[in-house]
Amino acid sequence: MSFSDFALLVGYWFILMIIGIIISQAYYKNSSKARYFMAGLFLKLLGSIAFTLVYQFYYTAGDTFGYTRSSKVLVDLFWEDPEQAVGIWLQDAGERNMHTIEYTSEMNMYPYKNTYMTVRIASILGIFSFGNFYACSLLFGFLSFTGGWLLFLVFSGLYPSIEKWAFLSVFAVPSAVFWGGGIMKDTIIMASLGWITYGFYQFFILKNRNFLWLFAVVLCSYIVLVVKFYVIIPLLTALFWWKGVLVYRHWKRDPNFLKIATFFLFVGILGFVYLFGNYILKNFNTFLAFVIQNAIGYQTFHGALAEQGTVGSGYTFGEIDYTLWGVLSKMPASVNVTYYRPYVWECTSIVMLFSSFESIIFLLLSLYTLFKVGVVRCFRFVKEDAFLQASLLYILFLGFAVGFTSYNFGALVRYKIPCLPFFVFFWFVLLEKYRLYRQVSENNLALE
Repeated sequence: MSFSDFALLVGYWFILMIIGIIISQAYYKNSSKARYFMAGLFLKLLGSIAFTLVYQFYYTAGDTFGYTRSSKVLVDLFWEDPEQAVGIWLQDAGERNMHTIEYTSEMNMYPYKNTYMTVRIASILGIFSFGNFYACSLLFGFLSFTGGWLLFLVFSGLYPSIEKWAFLSVFAVPSAVFWGGGIMKDTIIMASLGWITYGFYQFFILKNRNFLWLFAVVLCSYIVLVVKFYVIIPLLTALFWWKGVLVYRHWKRDPNFLKIATFFLFVGILGFVYLFGNYILKNFNTFLAFVIQNAIGYQTFHGALAEQGTVGSGYTFGEIDYTLWGVLSKMPASVNVTYYRPYVWECTSIVMLFSSFESIIFLLLSLYTLFKVGVVRCFRFVKEDAFLQASLLYILFLGFAVGFTSYNFGALVRYKIPCLPFFVFFWFVLLEKYRLYRQVSENNLALE
């Protein structure tokens, strides 16, 4: 790290913190959220600094440097020839063009859609950070913070009595703070996750028909689809489940309306299936085959390395029957590995050890909640709360997908971070519901 790198790192940290103070004073001056806003921003930027230093001095290599180098090609070209830079930015990933190959050949992240999308975003932020690795990383951290803050607003809006726990769920999970703060795909996913959830919450749940929120949902969903498609499917499934449950409960209050709505819904589904059924089935089969092939690829590669002892952070599920039931039979083990592993005795590096400590905390939180609240009562609370149902669906769906395909603890710790805010907050909500349940029960006894 040169002196100019250090100066930009410190300078951008101060600038972003000042911007944070201005925003918090403008929007949350007389609210308790002001302190959460600044604390969240501080932690996110701290995570970005930690990320850059660990990669610079511990790993010394990694995708984050590849994104930086590739984006710097576009940033440098932008100052020389903005029109050509924009043209390359708009090109499809991997497109060969004799007029641009001089530049695209220097970008090792150019050939693939998911990595080139990250390069595109990094190049935009790179223009405002002189293409500097440290300054751009802080801007990525700030971008991640915007999504995290919006997710916090959803959590605290739904459950204002546990605002503090909502903050901890979003901003105080170490792996999410660290891995979601650098020039990486994971940071883009964490930012998009918050924008999608908040936009959906505003437009569909609160019925704030500002189409900017719908645009944010569509745009960020597209970005996630390109960068990490396996995240968007569980997320949108969970969000629409949330809305669907609320709509159903609204219909249920009026039996006649429910009958009419059910009839038209049934007719609509039949018509939709008749018109688009073959197309959906064809693409679903293609998607399913793609997922299975990628799972087999990851498992074969990481599993072979683990069995040979050439890599210490691999794990396996043994023999897998790649039928529907064969894959689903691995769901409990996959979810377990996502949230509760690596175990301490599986650690082979200091980074894995930190991940293991976090997993222990997750396990203790889960067991404490289940024992204190009770398994049956937990299910009852989930049944009564549409958002908890959606969260559980997302947690299990994405947790299964991540655990089943990673086969490497080093990759797993990054892949699972989109699950973690919902996972941690899920348990906090159950504890709060139990506290309110006990409070009501005690008040009823006092009245008797």
